[in-house]
Amino acid sequence: MRRRSSVSKGRTAGARRKRAVTSLVIRKLRKLKRIVPGCGRSSGADSLLRRTEAYISSLEEQVLLLESLCNLFDEQMKHFC
Repeated sequence: MRRRSSVSKGRTAGARRKRAVTSLVIRKLRKLKRIVPGCGRSSGADSLLRRTEAYISSLEEQVLLLESLCNLFDEQMKHFC
């Protein structure tokens, strides 16, 4: 039986780790594609990240608008009570 040198073991472990990280990133990108509207199967990672940024900005704007509306209606309801 032949023994592997420690150098080849290090490369193999490093390659396995790299594949594991790559696999994890790919799975996360697939999940992100399902969440972000307008991201089809053909979207590349750079396009997906740009669309994600725009989507997050849009959601933040919606939250600000809803907070403003809630404050406005809250003030108006105080006048009626």
